[in-house]
Amino acid sequence: MQLLVNRLKCAATVTAPGCARAFVNHTLRSWLLENLVDDAEVIVSELVTNAVEATGITDPNPTYADLERLALLAVQVRVAGETLFIEVWDNDSNKPASPPPSAKEHDEVGRGLAIVQALSKGYGAMTMKKGGKIIWAELDAGPEIAAVPQVKPTPLPRGYRRVVFSEARQPCQHAQADLALMDQITE
Repeated sequence: MQLLVNRLKCAATVTAPGCARAFVNHTLRSWLLENLVDDAEVIVSELVTNAVEATGITDPNPTYADLERLALLAVQVRVAGETLFIEVWDNDSNKPASPPPSAKEHDEVGRGLAIVQALSKGYGAMTMKKGGKIIWAELDAGPEIAAVPQVKPTPLPRGYRRVVFSEARQPCQHAQADLALMDQITE
């Protein structure tokens, strides 16, 4: 089974959706999945915008005081089998609300998840035990994924040791999110 993964961590600011689009564009093109770029860019832009609105700084000109509470978010793009997963983590535990049925077609606010639903094969949300959530969407990568060359992982450097977390040394929220993403990958 083909398994490709790439991650980006960035500050939850108004520039994050653009960074996430560029990251997804570059990643998918390097994986020879150009046919998925347009839909994947729109999906990641909507998911990251929601994450910024939930946890980040939406003012395009923040003050230094605003930056003290700067939150991070993470974007992960992965291929498993013939499916492309786009996953966005933020530190808000509240699941996103679906747009109300009374929302008008010309409303620009509150339609992000409806767009994600229309473009993806499926999407969902998963809350984390230690706080935060992961919102994910799936796209069908199709048989073209077989054309992506298999690359052997680079071996760990000499002297590298795996960190085992004890009760006294629990990982921070960001590390918990990484562990949760890894658990989801290996399911």
